[in-house]
Amino acid sequence: MITLRVAPPLAALVAVLSGCTSTPEATPARADAAIATTAAASPAQAPIATTQHGYVAVVAARETTDVAALLSSQLTQVLVKLGDAVEDGELLAKLDDRAIREELAAAVAAKRAAQAGLEQARVAVAEAARTLETERAMMSQGTTSRSDFEAAEFAHEKARAAERQAEADLSTQDARVAGLRTRLSQTRIVAPYAGTVSVRYLDPGTFVSSGTPIIRLIASGQLLVRFAVPSSDAKYIQLDAPMRVDIEPAGVTARALVRHIAPELDPASQMIIVEADLELDDADAPRIKAGQAARVYSPGAPPQQSRPRPTASGQSEDSSLK
Repeated sequence: MITLRVAPPLAALVAVLSGCTSTPEATPARADAAIATTAAASPAQAPIATTQHGYVAVVAARETTDVAALLSSQLTQVLVKLGDAVEDGELLAKLDDRAIREELAAAVAAKRAAQAGLEQARVAVAEAARTLETERAMMSQGTTSRSDFEAAEFAHEKARAAERQAEADLSTQDARVAGLRTRLSQTRIVAPYAGTVSVRYLDPGTFVSSGTPIIRLIASGQLLVRFAVPSSDAKYIQLDAPMRVDIEPAGVTARALVRHIAPELDPASQMIIVEADLELDDADAPRIKAGQAARVYSPGAPPQQSRPRPTASGQSEDSSLK
């Protein structure tokens, strides 16, 4: 199984946010008028008093992964469907493993033969060692010739070389079996963590190549909001600062803590990407889904000055009142 870490399209978020602030006539990423409100909070959370503008945001999972094949084969089973909750290590899909099983059976037989060959080589070494010791004792007593002693030495060295070769052969077959068992395990596509299936890319019968995504998985648990702020507002966003989050599609207002602030501006939009961990009540959590739109409010950001609108005479409203 391959897990490819992916986040919600950052470029799309930046495009939306920058598009919201590009012209005076367009809806800005921050609300045009300052607001004075108190965020709804659970008993464990203090309300956040705000008099500032909201930033367009999107709810995202802490981890989103495309679970893909590590080898090329036919997809034989997909055991989950869209929206299914899965546990860590749960089987998601299976690839055709028949060819690998046949190759593994042959490799196991070859490993057994190599093991038998090593055992025979060790017996030959032991026998050659005994013969050499006998010849050495006889040589010291003068009851054998020098040539017989040298022949015993040569036979012993030859047996040891055969033993080393048998050990290498067994090591090779061992590695082959281990590799095939790893490949066999890769025909079982399992969940890298507990989560929910957000996309089912393929159906059984499809031939997949190594690296082809089969399932997209969103991690259970912690959700965050991702948003962008203009560089002029960056000084008002601090790590661990509380934020108020309005998730309008779910009708939920929650608290979030800033956890990550990009160290540089996005070159295209000149905005800074920020991530904040959502703190949700048990009652609200089931209603919040990754991908939902939201608006984030920072207590520290000042109200944005409204731009004077031109009148029919071409003067601004402010100047026409003078």
